[in-house]
Parts: sequence; C-alpha cells; structure tokens
Amino acid sequence: MNMPHSPGRSGLWLALTGSSLLLPAILASRSTNGLVLGRYSAALAGLALLDLAILAGALLLLLRPGLRGWIARTAARTPDTPVMLLLLFPLSVFLLLWFLFPFPLLERWNAFLGICLLLLFPGVLLIGCRDGKARREALKGTVLASASLVICLLAAELAVRMVVPGSFFNPRLGLIPYARHTIMVDLPGVSMGGTLSTNRWGLRGDEPPEDWDAWTTIVTVGGSTTADYYLDDSRTWSNVLQETLRREDSLVWVGNGGIPQHNAETHEYFLREVVAEIRPDIVVFLVGINDIGQFMREAISLTELSLPERGARAFLFTQSRLLQTLYKAKRVYIDGAEVISENSDPDFELLHMTAPETRLPEDLSTMLPDPGYYQRRIRRLIETCRQLEVTPVFLTQPLLYEDTEYWRQIQGGSSWLIGPDSIFSAATKWLMLDHLNRQLIAVCEREGVACFDLASHIPHDTSMFYDEMHFTEAGSKRIGRLTGKFILYRRLLLSR
Repeated sequence: MNMPHSPGRSGLWLALTGSSLLLPAILASRSTNGLVLGRYSAALAGLALLDLAILAGALLLLLRPGLRGWIARTAARTPDTPVMLLLLFPLSVFLLLWFLFPFPLLERWNAFLGICLLLLFPGVLLIGCRDGKARREALKGTVLASASLVICLLAAELAVRMVVPGSFFNPRLGLIPYARHTIMVDLPGVSMGGTLSTNRWGLRGDEPPEDWDAWTTIVTVGGSTTADYYLDDSRTWSNVLQETLRREDSLVWVGNGGIPQHNAETHEYFLREVVAEIRPDIVVFLVGINDIGQFMREAISLTELSLPERGARAFLFTQSRLLQTLYKAKRVYIDGAEVISENSDPDFELLHMTAPETRLPEDLSTMLPDPGYYQRRIRRLIETCRQLEVTPVFLTQPLLYEDTEYWRQIQGGSSWLIGPDSIFSAATKWLMLDHLNRQLIAVCEREGVACFDLASHIPHDTSMFYDEMHFTEAGSKRIGRLTGKFILYRRLLLSR
C-alpha cells in the first residue's frame, strides 16, 4: 500500500519565501490613518500579523517533519478539483483586483511577488503531498484547467475587440474613434437631438486634413466645459472657433480634445499622449474648473484615473480591450465616475444657504495646502508645449456664479477647508475659481504666453450657462467667437 508523500516541502518553501518577501514591504509602509503604533492602519496591521503567522507556521513545519504527517494524510484524500481551484482561482482574482484597484503596498515588487507566492502555496502544498500517479494526475488536470482558462480569456478578448472599438491614442484617455450619438436632453439654451460624433482620432470635429502641414491645426484641451457633450457638433465652442478663423483663412482645422474631469495635471498627460503624436500648431487650454479641488477636502476633490503611466498595469491596459472594458465598468459602478447620458437631463438645482458662511481670508491662497501647486502645473504645461514646439493659448474659466449678494445666499458646494461638513456659497465658489484665473494670468504674463481673460467677457447669467459651469449654445457661440478674435489679434495663424 502506497503511503502519501509526507514532505510537501515545495508548498512550504513557497509560503516561507512569499511571507519573507512580503514582510519587509509591510513594515516599510505607512498608512495615512496610523491606528496601530501611529503608523499602520488596522488592515495593514492585520496583514502583517497574518504574514507573520504564515512565516512561523512554514518554518515550524519545515523544521519538524513529524508535524507534516497529518497534512500529508489529509491532502492525499483531497479531490483534484479543489486543488486546481486553489492553484488558479485565488491568483487569478488577485491579479484582476491588482489591476482594477491599485494599492500602494503592491507597487513594491517584493510585496506583489510575495502575495502571488502565498496564494499559490496551498495548491502546491496539496500537490506536493501526493505521491506517484496521484501527483501526476493532479498536475495534468491543473495544466489542462490553466490552458482552458487562457483560451477562454483569449476568446473573451477577441469578442470584446469585435464589439468595442479601439483608440488611436492611449486608451486611458477614452478617445473612441468614429463614435456617433444623438443627445436627447432637455436643457435650457440647448437644442434637443444634437449629434455627438468623433473623427478617426476620437476627437470631436472634422476629419484631420491629409496635407497636415499646409493647414493651421489647433487642438482645444480642457474638461467637460471644453467637451460640450450636450451640444451638437456644430455648436461646440471649438467648432465655432474653427468657423470664426476660417473667415480669415480657410485652411484652419480645430479638434476638440475636451475630456470630462481632466484638470491641469492630466492635461499634461494629454499633451504627451495626443499632442506629441499629431503635433498641431496651437493648443488652446480652457482650465480651472476642475482644479478647484485644491480647496476641497480629499473626499470630494476630483482625482484622475488611478492607472499608472508606465509599468505592467499600464502595459496590460494598453494592450487588452477586455481589461479596458472591465476598468470602465469599475469606474462607473464602483467609483461612481460621471457618465454622459444620451437621454437623461443632468441635475442642477439652486439651493439656498442653510447657515452663514465662515468669514474668508483676504488671500485665499493661505487656505491651500500647497499655494503654488496650480501655478507649477501651468508652467509645466507651458514647458511641455515648448518642448513639443506647439504654441499654447490659455483661457480663464467662466462661471455662472459671481461675488454678489444674491449668489452669497445660494449654495455652491460643501465640505471644504474652512471646516468639516461646511457649506460654502456660490459666490465663494466663484472666488475660488477667480483666484485660479488670476494665477493663470500671472504665470502667462511671466512666461510671455498668450492668455485671454475669457471669464471677464462672459456674463454671469443663465443665457450663457445651463448649469453652474457648462455653456448653452449662446454661451458656446460667444466663447468660440471671442477666442477666434483673440487668436487673430495675436496673429497666431500660420502666414502663407
């Protein structure tokens, strides 16, 4: 009678190696909420204790062969199916979660590798405790199950590629080529039934000219106030800008690169991924509204996608349409990212203040954790444009609100730096944005870069805005024309 193979040492060595790799990474980490020893969160401290337990258990079993007998006898009777699942399922789930939910600890290679080994060790231990034919059958079944999993993933990838179009640029930007939607929303100052379409680059606007160098080419960069998603293609301020400039020169092309929630930091990413690729002559930035997050508490300030720009996760995201789709689903259903609806009107309601505001300091920059952050980001955009040999043009951001008694009685938001759960007025929100607009103008003046104070030329009324920041067709038309006149005034078009 064959006795079960008692050592199972391969699995124990995996546990010992994995826990040894993971422990230094845990000890070197620091949590923002240091509940344990003023340094570690409860979750991180729990992970450290679990890792120490696995390390001690693996050492004990390796040093005391007699203690491994009961493991070997139990493992030898375990059906092959649970063994395969222990080898494939935990590691597969971990890799998917690692991709979707970046965690600082896992940015350390030893922590990532350590967890992978720890997830493999139960299955390897069970196989290692088998003997002879039983071990070969378990290995064979695991290989076949692994191959089946890979084939299923490849089939899913091919199926998604047949349905979901790819992006000309880095898919992280979400610029989908040849998209076409009919927007059926009922908004004040906006025509119902407008068309939202993109060209082969995923930008709103005409197809890029084939003789690129013979044209004056412009890309508008900003957030949702540049994207103008609820306006028809022909009524976006980017298209009005093109029409205005074509009255002077017919060889002008304007592409709309507005992406909702993008801010001064992520505009630089757009420059490196899109502008560096196509090299337009001019980039027009409408910036500021998504940078107000500096005044907000971390819980509500706008943040960018958590995927890194380089490394394994970035490579996988770029190459796999299936992972891109899963990531988008996670962003919408778990992160609560903003979704542009084709037939649901965006909510906007003016609410009266429920309590007086805290008195504001004369210099709002004293309230910011890093008063010079926004100016550094603007300078970085200017430097990047100069490196790419494109001309930057900046626009200050308009807003429905202004600093008047009426808007001091209307809510503009909540939970900012004046105190926990505080409510600030619409007038204060304008003061925040105006502070950033003033910083933008100051940086551009020092750097000798064209900057048009658009905000001072747009009335603070509902004829220009359908909500607090997004433009009506009349507002968009005014912005496009004013920006076009400014570019002509600065003689920025190519001379032919």
